[in-house]
Amino acid sequence: MCKLYYSNFKRSKSLCVAFLLSLSLLVGAQDDTPSSIVKVDSTWSTEIIPFPVDWLPKLTIKGFEELRFAPNWSDPKHQEFWTLVMAWQLETETILPMKELQFNLNHYFTELMKPNHWATEFPDPILQLQDLEATKSGINFKGRLTFFDGFHTGKVISVNILGNQTLCDAANTSVIVFRISPQDYREAIWKELNAVVVNDKDCLD
Repeated sequence: MCKLYYSNFKRSKSLCVAFLLSLSLLVGAQDDTPSSIVKVDSTWSTEIIPFPVDWLPKLTIKGFEELRFAPNWSDPKHQEFWTLVMAWQLETETILPMKELQFNLNHYFTELMKPNHWATEFPDPILQLQDLEATKSGINFKGRLTFFDGFHTGKVISVNILGNQTLCDAANTSVIVFRISPQDYREAIWKELNAVVVNDKDCLD
């Protein structure tokens, strides 16, 4: 199976994209996968990807991912550059330990930039995540990710992360939401990012 190149990332191999997106939708239909994990402004574009997937061979998680991209996320001159929400709905009866969460996210971005048209050699991502506080059903966390941007600039960039992980007892799943932007947490874009909530009422505090 070919590696998925997101249509929003403006990568090549459009036939591969169409095939895998069709496959993910079929899998979702068979498994009653919801059309959306989170509530986000309708102007934000969407991709849904099943886990596991062949281009992430070291993933330790199973479920699916929803990506929601800000309208101008690909424009380096715009305040929405590299602003997106990643939401994972995973099959698990417990909260994913922070060490495992960090491993999977780091592996994700390590493989995501292979290949790219900017460079054949580039540094591996540097990811730092830390717990903020526990809630009655999960945990909040923050972090910073520095990685090679193989989609838009061909440069090493850094993004801030605010996230939360919620255990959905009724469904034996965990929902992890990553809010991502290079902008400082005090900037206006974070008001919009922090307004993102999980669709499933059983996963809300």
